[in-house]
Amino acid sequence: MQLLDKFEKNPIKPGPGFDVRYIKGFVDVYRLRIGDYRVLYSVDNINKIVRITTVVHRSGAYK
Repeated sequence: MQLLDKFEKNPIKPGPGFDVRYIKGFVDVYRLRIGDYRVLYSVDNINKIVRITTVVHRSGAYK
């Protein structure tokens, strides 16, 4: 749960243990790598909302 707490506090740069990258060509969209899976999500900083868009195996993440 400590990792989830860190992600909740700062979903853009949660710190060590997370592989988060900004998705170029989109506004406030990020990719979180969890093993062979990718979580694509957007961050609304004004309303403090994280919207998970997709959870997909890496083989289909960027097609």
